[in-house]
Order: sequence, then structure tokens, then C-alpha cells
Amino acid sequence: MRDGKRLGSLFCLRLDAETARLRMFFLEPDARGTGLGRAMMQRFLDYAKQAGYWRVTLWTDESHHGAYALYASFGFAMTESRAVRSFGPDMVEQTWEIAL
Repeated sequence: MRDGKRLGSLFCLRLDAETARLRMFFLEPDARGTGLGRAMMQRFLDYAKQAGYWRVTLWTDESHHGAYALYASFGFAMTESRAVRSFGPDMVEQTWEIAL
């Protein structure tokens, strides 16, 4: 938080007993590049481990270069990439995973 304003959010969903899904990762534009996203991701992964998950999966779009660069820096690997038409425009959605 900065000046009482929430700067970001992560949602963790249980897929099964071993797998958590990072469902949403939002960071206000003015907070990007400050290290806050990295700190949030580390806290998320620490939480997932403590909760007993063995794996984390997430979905993103290939246009989110900053996001998937962050995921890769933590050891996530892309496991699927496919062209889709979602929300109007053509896009390439990606699934990323990490073993904890």
C-alpha cells in the first residue's frame, strides 16, 4: 500500500490437493518496476509451499512480456502456447508451471 492505496493483488486458487493456480496477478502501472511484483511473487510462492502445494500453474497472454519475464525469473516454464480468439482480438495464451 502507498498512501492508503492498494497497489496490487494476487489470487491463489486450489486446483487439486497438489496444485495451486495463480489466477490473477495485478500491479498498478505506477508500481511496476519497483520490485513490488517480485516481492509479491515470492510471498505467493512461499504461501503455496506452506499450504502444501507441490506445483503452481498460471495462464497469461504472450503480450504480457513483463509478466512472463518475471515468471521465468522464478523458474516457471511455459508448458503450453496456443492461438485463440478471446475477448475480441486474436491472441496467444500461455500456460506456465513451476514445481515447488
